[in-house]
Amino acid sequence: MAQATLLATLANLADERIATALALAPLEEDIHTSPLLGEILYQRNDPERWVRICEIPLKFKDLELERRISFGLEKVNGIRRMPGRWDIERVRRILESASSLIKNLPNANPRKPRLAGLALYHGGIVEHAGGNFLQAALCHQLSAAFPGASSLSQAIANFMAVNELVNHALAETGAPSEELLGQFADRDREIQSVLDMNTAEGRRWNINRLCFRQRVAWLCGQQMSQKDINEIFSSRGEFGSSFDHCLAVIDSALRIKHQRFLNLGDALNSMDLDWKSEAWLLVAECDRARALCNLLDLESKGHGGHVARAIARRMLESSM
Repeated sequence: MAQATLLATLANLADERIATALALAPLEEDIHTSPLLGEILYQRNDPERWVRICEIPLKFKDLELERRISFGLEKVNGIRRMPGRWDIERVRRILESASSLIKNLPNANPRKPRLAGLALYHGGIVEHAGGNFLQAALCHQLSAAFPGASSLSQAIANFMAVNELVNHALAETGAPSEELLGQFADRDREIQSVLDMNTAEGRRWNINRLCFRQRVAWLCGQQMSQKDINEIFSSRGEFGSSFDHCLAVIDSALRIKHQRFLNLGDALNSMDLDWKSEAWLLVAECDRARALCNLLDLESKGHGGHVARAIARRMLESSM
């Protein structure tokens, strides 16, 4: 409790003080797993502020090259979480610049693989937001293959790569092959085997994989797991509202039809267009016309939701 209170106090400091402290911290302190990042970006769900904080050190002329790369990547981490339609081309340019700087780091630098992997990881997330699932999968595959990546980084990248291939299949045909779903299950077991549940990153990725696993089960018509959903429930509030909205959707998908819509209110108002769109897919089961109209209208509101919109269009075509 005392540590949480201290973290909240630190997060309330002026942006300039936080940025300067992060910039001057020893290079061994990974800002990508900083408790302040978790507090501001995940717990408080304030990507705009995180971007402002990251932009401040980038103006320092004497900023260490490694730190310059990290703040550029974290700027992307914030931008891609912003509501509305952010500039995908601008983010791609930031990532390209970071990747060029990473090449200038000595090969002996022990953090070079970590930074290269993060650049590819964020690239995959950005391509996902644009609906470019195959390109997103490629980014994650390259990240997994990068020499020197940790076992956790490799497992996350492998998992995300197959997840994007599943997204591509869902968007294109609505029916991933049994072979692909088998690969997804294998990658899920791989990531589970290397998670350190004593760290915030380990706990967050455990919840991440459970959310993805239950989402795939629902959209593919497979048996969903109440055990998984209970485990996600146990972490409710620890990682911010996006997890809560995800939970609302998959919990509602598990329920019998007349109970499905009891917890969807927050998800329907979510700023995460993937989960918001898939919440409307559930509503479509009892109010198809209104739900699909609202779902398709979201395309102009921001990035994401491509799988749900593809499913919605097939639903409309089948009813004609």
